[in-house]
Amino acid sequence: MKQVCESVARVGVARVLHRAGRQRGFSLTETTIMLATMTVLTATAAPSIMDYVSQARTIKASGDVQVLTTTLARLLFDVSHLKSAATGQTPKLLVGPGDTVEPAVAGSAEWAAALDGTNVQLMDEHLVTNEAGYPRREGVGFSKGWGGPYLEAVPIDPWGHRYAANIGVFGTGDPVIVLSAGANGKVETPFRLNVFKPGGDDIIGLLGSQR
Repeated sequence: MKQVCESVARVGVARVLHRAGRQRGFSLTETTIMLATMTVLTATAAPSIMDYVSQARTIKASGDVQVLTTTLARLLFDVSHLKSAATGQTPKLLVGPGDTVEPAVAGSAEWAAALDGTNVQLMDEHLVTNEAGYPRREGVGFSKGWGGPYLEAVPIDPWGHRYAANIGVFGTGDPVIVLSAGANGKVETPFRLNVFKPGGDDIIGLLGSQR
């Protein structure tokens, strides 16, 4: 009986040692190989990941620009012309939230104008709320008047800068542009254009255009 107990004990100890052996940590060699492999994979994948992130941001900005372009066109159709509640004057520039852009070429300084509530106003005041003071639409169909809110909120572009629209050129023959300054945060498109042509990495939409 004693021999049987000793045999069982030896088997139990062997099992414990075997299990501990299987659960031991990685050796220095195994850890080194694993870290080297991870380093190679990270170095190989990083450029692809960054390219993907860059493309995703550009696609997001292009989508936002098209939404804002379409929404501003609808607002203009509803109210005929934009105005400030304080002065009754048409603003020159509408901007969203976010950092102010930098002008980078001749004729682009007006895109970087500071918010003043008169010449430069928030898009939210026209598209989300009716702080601009438009008469509200009465009736249905094609009746005129503010029919918003047209958006839940005006977004910030994927690089943290504001979207902007040179709405003050409406009716002058120059194209009304909705713009993101792109990844570099610098506007490379003149405020007034004779020809619809974006500059640099700017992402722009033309009011009434499907571009």
